[in-house]
Parts: sequence; structure tokens; C-alpha cells
Amino acid sequence: MTGNDFLKLASNLAVNPGLGDVAPRCRTAVSRTCYAAFHFAVEFLAEFGVRIPANHTGHQEASRQLHKTKQSDAQMAARLLEDLRTDRNEADYRLDRQRLENQRSAMDAVESASQLRQFLEACRQEPARSEIVEALSAL
Repeated sequence: MTGNDFLKLASNLAVNPGLGDVAPRCRTAVSRTCYAAFHFAVEFLAEFGVRIPANHTGHQEASRQLHKTKQSDAQMAARLLEDLRTDRNEADYRLDRQRLENQRSAMDAVESASQLRQFLEACRQEPARSEIVEALSAL
């Protein structure tokens, strides 16, 4: 199971009306994109020896570690992760809010997680990779 599996599921949920009513389907898609992004970040940070806790602090810690690199693409990924977590919390816990109960919002979340993955892929390339290694080893 990988972040890509969550992202594929989220994408399917966002566009396939055969998978249920629009509101719960789109809320679930938004929620799954957050976990896709989280797992992309955890996998990326593990490449640099950074371990993220598998508990309620994990999302915040992954974002914090990405920000600490001071590398622009990593910081963009951190911001997207934070935004997706905010949306996930709304989708999962704020049923009185309907902002995320539509296909456009679900697809926007899928796009954000895809962008996060692209930012992290850019961080794997030089010179960004060396900048991140230096920043994380200095801390």
C-alpha cells in the first residue's frame, strides 16, 4: 500500500458517480488525498533518515520537517500537506459545512496531492537534494 494507491482511490471517488452519493464520495476523496500526500512526505523524508511518528502528530511533524529544509519545493510541499490536512479535517469532522461535497473540490484535492508529489520529486533532483541533505544534517 502506498500513497499512490490512496491517490488513485481518491481520483476514482471524485469522478465516478457509481461509487455512491456525491457528498460522502467527495468528502472521502478529499480525506484520502490527505493520506496520499502524508505518505508521499513520509516516504520522501525517510530517504533522508527522518522518521515521522505513526500517530496523531505525524502530519504536523512531516510538514515541520519539510519546512526545516528551507528548500522552496519542500516548503511548497509542506504548505500543500497543511492545506490538505485542513480540508481532511473539515471533510471528516465538519459535516455542517458543505464546501467539500462536490466533484470540483474533490478533484482540486487530487490535484493538490499530485502537485505535492511533483514538488517532492523535484526535491530528489540536484541541487535540491544536496540542499536538503545539508539542511537536515545541520539540525
